[in-house]
Parts: sequence; C-alpha cells; structure tokens
Amino acid sequence: MSKITWADIIERVLENHKEGLTTKEIAEIIIKNDSRPPNTKDTNIPKRVSGAISQNRTKNDKPIFDTLDDNKYFLSKYRTYNAFGMKWDFEKTNKKSLIGYTYKRYGCQNIYKQIGVYFLYDDNDNVIYVGQTMRPFIKRLKEHTADHLAGLWRKFSWFGWYPVYETGDMKDIDKKTISNEEMITYMEAVIIKVFKPILAGNDNDVGFNEIEFFQK
Repeated sequence: MSKITWADIIERVLENHKEGLTTKEIAEIIIKNDSRPPNTKDTNIPKRVSGAISQNRTKNDKPIFDTLDDNKYFLSKYRTYNAFGMKWDFEKTNKKSLIGYTYKRYGCQNIYKQIGVYFLYDDNDNVIYVGQTMRPFIKRLKEHTADHLAGLWRKFSWFGWYPVYETGDMKDIDKKTISNEEMITYMEAVIIKVFKPILAGNDNDVGFNEIEFFQK
C-alpha cells in the first residue's frame, strides 16, 4: 500500500472545492475532518499544507495544484483553457510573436505557440468572428489579414489550451476527462468574459480559473 502524503490529502479536499481554496481554508477542512496522513502528529497544519503545495508546484513539470494569485489554489486538471488575453491589438504585434505579461512572478512571455479559441472585434468592439485553431494563434490571425475578414477587425481575444508555467514555458497537458457540467460551466464563463451581459453577474463566480495575460 502506497503511503498517503499531504499532497494526497490536499488533492482530496480540492476535489470537493473546484472553485479553489486558500491554504488556511484547506487546513481548516483537514482539521475539521481530522484527515491528516496516518501516523502524523503535526499540529501546524497550515504550514504543512503550504509546504506541500509549494513543493508540488516547484518540483514537478506538471503540478497538480494551480493558482491565479498565490492565494487560492485549485486542481490543475480542472482547467479547460489555461491562459487568456482580452482585446489585444493585432497592429501592436510584430506578426511573429505575442508578448504578454501577468503578475510579477511570470514577467513578460512570448506566448505565440498558444492554441485554442479566439474572437475578432471590429472598430466598435463588436465580436464579428469566432474561431479555433490547433496551430499557433499568431499564424491563424495573420491569415485573417488576407482572407474575407481582412480590414474588418483589429483587436482579438484569445483563450489558450497550454498551461504557462512559472518558468514561462508552455507544455502540452495530458488528455483529461471533463464532465458535461464542467464543460457547460466553462463555456458559460468564456461567453460572459467576452460579451459581459449586464445581468449575468460577476464572471469570477462561474469558475473562470485562467491566468490573464495583458499585451505588452
């Protein structure tokens, strides 16, 4: 029988809280349920939780824990898309790269290899086209400057499949099973993020756990 680790316990907690929890909240649940690893006498549960998450995220190419702001953690496998950018200006790209930045620990990164779903906007910020690509976004966007959409758009939003790790690397992820409920929830989140219907509420309330990149 394999040894149950702190990471295993934390993963079980987060399975029931897909919206994410802080380390303090995770520790409180573990204490409440008395679900520490067997034969463990640790009393500083928050420290153990924080250490296990940090170790998993820094020593694994594909960590099981993810975060948006170094405060709330959730399971990486529940990302459908892993990064996004809103209303970037195509004219400000150099047509060979997509440079974006997020909070400080990532810095500026060239995310031109991203694949996924994108939206094109006209000069009045109306969505005029939605597409998907399994090739880098920049290549597909360049094609739209010479096809039937040429001259009709300038800005674009993108939702990328590849995770962007703390090193700035983008790596493919294992295929995962997503339930109908999870997929519908994510589709709702993307639509709200792009179209912002006035009666839909806060888009953060519908499980949108992606990392936003801002155009450099």
